[in-house]
Order: sequence, then C-alpha cells, then structure tokens
Amino acid sequence: MGVSARAIARELGVSRSAVQDYLARATAAGLTWPLADDLTDGVLEERLFAASGAKPGCAGGRSRTGPHWCAR
Repeated sequence: MGVSARAIARELGVSRSAVQDYLARATAAGLTWPLADDLTDGVLEERLFAASGAKPGCAGGRSRTGPHWCAR
C-alpha cells in the first residue's frame, strides 16, 4: 500500500527489521492484502511460520523472552 517499513514499525512500536521479516514471510507464503475473509489466525500463523519449523516463542525458535504462543 506504499507505506514504508519504518512507518509501520513506528506505528506498531516494533523494530523495522521485525516489520521487514514479517513482510518477507508474507511474500514467501504468497499472502496478499487484503487477506481473504476466511483466513483464520491459526492458518495465517501456520503459513507465516511453516518454513521455520517453529512458532515464535517455542523452544528453539527464539532466545529472548516473549509471548508463549505454544501454550495456546
């Protein structure tokens, strides 16, 4: 939509590299905006993180403390 990764990062309060990582994951997963109405959060997460083999926050996925996504 023409918004820079820097502007998105500033709006969300995250790093520019995190935004760039998610944009790259979305591109690799073949996702486009707007997302399909029937795309659930679970399916979206699966498509974004399938290639890495782990969800963010799971053992082996990250070294920093963060949300424990596997507990859901």
